Amino acid sequence: MIFDTFLDQTKIHRRFDITIENILSLGRQLSIRGEKLNLSEKCFECAIQLCDKIGDAEVFGKVLNVLGEFTARTRKWEEGFKIYERSLDFFKKANNLKSQILVMNKIGELHYFKGDYEKATSFFNDALKIQEKTDDLTGKAVILSNMGKISFAKGCYCEASDLYHQSLEIYEKIGDRVGASQSMINIGEICYHVARYEESYHFLVSALRIKEELEDKHGISQVWNNMGQIRYSMGDYERALEYYNESLRIKEELGDKHGISQVLNNMGQMEYSMGNYERAIEYHEKSLIINRNIGNKVEESKCYMNLGDVYCNSRDLMKAIEHYLHAEKMFVELDLNHYLKILYKNLSIVYKELGDVANARKYMTLSKKSQ
Repeated sequence: MIFDTFLDQTKIHRRFDITIENILSLGRQLSIRGEKLNLSEKCFECAIQLCDKIGDAEVFGKVLNVLGEFTARTRKWEEGFKIYERSLDFFKKANNLKSQILVMNKIGELHYFKGDYEKATSFFNDALKIQEKTDDLTGKAVILSNMGKISFAKGCYCEASDLYHQSLEIYEKIGDRVGASQSMINIGEICYHVARYEESYHFLVSALRIKEELEDKHGISQVWNNMGQIRYSMGDYERALEYYNESLRIKEELGDKHGISQVLNNMGQMEYSMGNYERAIEYHEKSLIINRNIGNKVEESKCYMNLGDVYCNSRDLMKAIEHYLHAEKMFVELDLNHYLKILYKNLSIVYKELGDVANARKYMTLSKKSQ
């Protein structure tokens, strides 16, 4: 019925491009708010059908880009790659540099989520080269933010913080509240990891205010999760659990599997700190399964390490080694050297407990060599 209304509008103003814009706007809003995702997908399919009628490469590229955003939001990685690549081809044909930058950023983001930082960085660098030929400040802010994510994932917090602040400055300059709020979340996360909790909380409160005004449920759930981390680190487990449960409720409502796995992982860490090892294992194993199913290798590798920590402290040393070795293999594959240093130290401790002096020395040496 809703699509009949759009088609009636087309007959009146004879402008397919206007109808497509209206359909895309509806589909995107439903997707962002996490409402009626099936209807959201139908909006994009209808827009593609209309594109076939007008044969405009640039409009087709725009539709495919929004559809790519939808597949990424719903964690359909491989489908997202294909759609974004098609979109990029259309924008190249139309010689639309700004849209090329946008799509290259999106492809880089998918590689980042899959843990392929080298490919992600390559796309971000290529996008930055094109951006230098334009006045596209939004594109530059997105690139800087994405580069910050990779620096953060590799443990380079100072470099990540600098990139996030540059991104925030641009977003505020051009009045992009969506981008600014996400940069605030990113900076808050950096502050959290260097134990500047009050500063982190300040950025998150500012971001939450904007996310609520924009009715961005994904963003709201992300802030609640991060606030839970702060309360957990400050020892306020009761408040942390409240925040985690609120975040989890929204993420489950949205079907955000990546987000659900993050919250479960955090809840597992909290239960571990409280000595509730069985519940910690339950949360971490659920997170592990989700990350394995959606192909998020970075988070999957962290789950193995977290499970190793729990088994180590619950004195099931052989299971600890089993999970640590799984994590080691993935950390090496993903070039996550800052995690390897911690992992090797933990393995050395476990082997020492077992009386395996040779392996204890081996992993302590590797820990000292890791950067």
